[in-house]
Amino acid sequence: MTGDRQTADTARPAASERLHTPAALNNREPILDVLRTLVTPGQKVLEIGSGTGVHIAHFAAGMPQVHWRPSDPDGAMRASIAAWCAGLEPSVDAPLDLDVRNAGWWQQVEGTVDVVLSVNMLHVAPPDAFAGLASGSARLLASEGVLALYGPFRFNGQCCGTGNERFDAMLRRQNPAWGLRDVNDVAAQGAAAGFAMERVVEMPANNHMLLLRRR
Repeated sequence: MTGDRQTADTARPAASERLHTPAALNNREPILDVLRTLVTPGQKVLEIGSGTGVHIAHFAAGMPQVHWRPSDPDGAMRASIAAWCAGLEPSVDAPLDLDVRNAGWWQQVEGTVDVVLSVNMLHVAPPDAFAGLASGSARLLASEGVLALYGPFRFNGQCCGTGNERFDAMLRRQNPAWGLRDVNDVAAQGAAAGFAMERVVEMPANNHMLLLRRR
């Protein structure tokens, strides 16, 4: 027992491993405000594609009675998540290596969760990534659980504002498989996995949060 404790202390992530994304600082509080309407103390939230960890560290600090499970398929990001979340245990688990494009990814998560959260992922992933996210989330979520998606979206084929139009064009230049997803397509794919689109929440800077309830 003592040896394990000493090893864990020695391996504590260094602050220098913390990666930064300025946009995360702009949207983390509005996202947390929505999460406060979805999650109650003692419930569990799995974040898919936690990136640098700035978001989940902020959420855990703001709602320490909730159990947070970060994840990311990138090893450098997982190191950054661990560095940002150091000191927030036991509210935050160690980051999982999850990629929703892999079949059976959900089997790496122990037990059920109450909310699956994805922030700014869908527009930098292939179109079929959401199908994997939705089908796996349906297996993980408790009854009436919520799949919460944040980011810029298209509505009936149209971007919200010229800024999103430019952003979409830039993404597609970088990778033809990327780009803003249409809410209608997300709702249809969600329905195929057993979700109903419950609410679309307008967020700052022409972003939205889509809340899909497991039926």
